[in-house]
Amino acid sequence: MKYLAILRDSLRETLDRKSLYFLLVVSILLIFLCASTGFRELDAAGALEHVVKDFGTVMKFGAGRSLTYKYEVKIALSDVRETEGESARSATGYEFTLKPETVEEFHRAVWTWSAIDTGKLKKEGEPIEGIAADKVADPGADLEARFLRAKFREQMLGRVEVEPVEGSTAPRAFHVKLRTSSRALLEGAYEVSLLFGVWKGRLGMSLALFLSLVEIGMADQIGGFWGVMIAIIFTAGFVPGMLQKGTLDLLLAKPVRRPFVLLTKYVGGLFYAFIPAAFLIGGCWLAISVRSGYWNFGFLTSIGVLVVVFAILYSFTVLMGVMFRSTIGSILLTIGLWFFSFIIANGHAAMRLPEIAPKVPAALTKTLGVLKLGLPRTTEWGQISQIYTMKGNLGSDMDVVMESRQSQGVEPPAWGSLALSSAGFIAVMLGLACWLFARRDY
Repeated sequence: MKYLAILRDSLRETLDRKSLYFLLVVSILLIFLCASTGFRELDAAGALEHVVKDFGTVMKFGAGRSLTYKYEVKIALSDVRETEGESARSATGYEFTLKPETVEEFHRAVWTWSAIDTGKLKKEGEPIEGIAADKVADPGADLEARFLRAKFREQMLGRVEVEPVEGSTAPRAFHVKLRTSSRALLEGAYEVSLLFGVWKGRLGMSLALFLSLVEIGMADQIGGFWGVMIAIIFTAGFVPGMLQKGTLDLLLAKPVRRPFVLLTKYVGGLFYAFIPAAFLIGGCWLAISVRSGYWNFGFLTSIGVLVVVFAILYSFTVLMGVMFRSTIGSILLTIGLWFFSFIIANGHAAMRLPEIAPKVPAALTKTLGVLKLGLPRTTEWGQISQIYTMKGNLGSDMDVVMESRQSQGVEPPAWGSLALSSAGFIAVMLGLACWLFARRDY
């Protein structure tokens, strides 16, 4: 019972913090903003027209170089019909005929995309096969169909068949069969309203992508960065405050082991992070789900990820508190470690990209990889949160996104290595903190 009493005192200290209720008030405002956002489904034909309107933009992003070409391509859609699925929550199919109206511009876009895709075009200004000063060659039906399939995939619409209409010549018409797991994947298929209808407008992206961006913003930016930062600032004083003369004498007078006293402070800090994280993410999830009709349970994994990220960083904060007994010092050192680990993680990821790897010494990449294993791997935990959030909205079409990321050399985090290194970091930090606290003469 004496151990439970100390743990209860630690939790009471957490609940008595006024800063905790400030975070809850901010969370209520954000939840209200989500609840005031509504969505209305628009017609399928209009949505498909919105999807193809940017097919004239050909882009390539990569480390060290980015290419963007914009052509005035206009594409006409006809014979649009929905082939299966009546509910926005079920698989939905569409068939339609697609025909470029600006033929020369369309051919320019096709040749440019082909040159980038095959690696022949690496920087702007280089000559492009098929495009001459006075004439643009016909790329042929096969290359045009490949281009169209690729453009649909860029819109995260991977299950698509594009075939030239038999007998059609330039400008060719194409028959398209498109299947999505839901209409929410169609760009421009929904209208969004803010503040209960004060402002309305057509979404310039798919509902699935919009919801993913909102949820990732809540979890990764507001909760994952600012929330964790604030939690570190307000909990960094738990251990230095405990080590003050009067408070420490009272705690050490109790017949309990010193490491347990310190660990209760750590647990109290975890509750300080868990309560606002669960309130913010849970409240936003409920508001978004009710208003949109899409219940993304993957978004809820962000609660666990936020607590894990804080647990990793706070273990270092506790160690710094025991070593230096300074709240300010603990805050600055923890934030400094967090920033340093972010630089190492992103630097290592960049050096593994296919376009950069050959230019970087292998020893440097390996050194950063080893160093990353011994640091807080908060960046990778954030990536896991993003993956589950997007998968909850995109469903099976998330495979298209993952394939695109892997083609650019971006690999998803390895669960086993991440969990082991994070658990090891926490164990080492808390172990050292308990050892120092137990052996010091206060």
